[in-house]
Amino acid sequence: MRVSNKLRPFNKPANVLTESIYSLLIRFSIPNAVGSISLLVIGFADAFYVSRLSLTHLTAFAFCLPLMLFFQMIGFGLMIGTSSTSSRLLGKKHNHLIAYTNTNTLILCFLLTLIACFIFYNLKTPLFLILGATVDLFYLMFPFFNWFLITIPIQVLIMNAFAMMRANGEATKPNLFLLISAFGHCLLCPIFIFGLFGAPRLELLGLIVSRCLFQAFFLVLSLLYLKQKKLLGAIKARLILWKITATELSYIALPAMLAQFFFPLGTGAITRLLSGYSHEAVAAQALGIQVAGIALLIAIAFMNALMPIVGQNWGAKNYSRVIETVKKSYLLCTSTCLIIVFCLMVFSPYIASFLTPEPQVQTLLISFIVLVGIGLPARSISLISSGCLNAIGKPGLAFLINSSRLFFLKVPFAIFLGLFYGVPGIFFGISLGNIILGIASIFLTLYVIKKTV
Repeated sequence: MRVSNKLRPFNKPANVLTESIYSLLIRFSIPNAVGSISLLVIGFADAFYVSRLSLTHLTAFAFCLPLMLFFQMIGFGLMIGTSSTSSRLLGKKHNHLIAYTNTNTLILCFLLTLIACFIFYNLKTPLFLILGATVDLFYLMFPFFNWFLITIPIQVLIMNAFAMMRANGEATKPNLFLLISAFGHCLLCPIFIFGLFGAPRLELLGLIVSRCLFQAFFLVLSLLYLKQKKLLGAIKARLILWKITATELSYIALPAMLAQFFFPLGTGAITRLLSGYSHEAVAAQALGIQVAGIALLIAIAFMNALMPIVGQNWGAKNYSRVIETVKKSYLLCTSTCLIIVFCLMVFSPYIASFLTPEPQVQTLLISFIVLVGIGLPARSISLISSGCLNAIGKPGLAFLINSSRLFFLKVPFAIFLGLFYGVPGIFFGISLGNIILGIASIFLTLYVIKKTV
């Protein structure tokens, strides 16, 4: 007897070529939302605990944040390439290549990450100075950032292993791993930060110890799962397999990484602008980014959900389903984001008082939530558009969306409005750039898909 799609359990792989679009989006996005919430919980926990140390510690953490986001975007860009490559191979029924391609992909991701860590280790001093950090903060920033680099290869491998699982239709387990890791981090992190229960007081380094322990554990679990499902193959020295992997990965991942780099670059540029006003403004932005993540988690969940759906249907030439998936993603994502932004604005005073005891930081954080929040629904639209374009093998256009946001919209508007209205003008400039880009990205994405059809 045939089982209804609506009653299909979450722990069975989906058929993204035949099931209803709403069923697939909801089925994939709910677990992905859980994964996004898990990452958000980690960010909130880090900001909350650090703010309880001192304003100096929070400011040091805030200046490190753009570089930390840079590495997160490296992993995110590689994850997009992995997801797109695996999905299109599955859609084209090239199952014999998937295991070897996945293994080679993880090895290449690890090597690329090591190179990036080495470069940033040697350039951290000029980079921090460019961001506007003062030398008196270096005694906190340098040890924290050096140890943070150690966790990056593990983090990138986990992100790409999860992408391989999602591309195969397994959306539940990666996010279950993330959820356990996030709440475990919340419990373990303060023990090392504040030296509770006889543990050493590591302050900022406590964040790194907690993250590293959970990341290493779940990396092992993820690799074991992929091996069990025959999604990892033996390492082979055949040049043709490495050529296929490098070509497929670089075609999507490199433009995706470059596109994702614009987020930390934009954050760094805004940090530099705010550093000219006060350390409190820099700290408020660091906390505000975590709060904005609440509204954007739905967009990230839908983007992760639609990529395997769009990728496999594009590979199978089911173009009408691709258009339907994109339109329904826009509708669901934007409406949900509007509701979340409204709630954040209403409760912004309570959120600010919870996250920091500093009155001036609280005032600036409320301003960030309200003014930046206006443009977050439009920002969610541009994320959906970028994910769709990457999934159909158009990374150059996704790159165009993200580069336009930084160079022509977000930063220029922030600089211009900041000249007249100070810190609030900078925050509203971010929103204005997001609104213009969100509207433009809808027309661009639908035009590209329909033109191909």
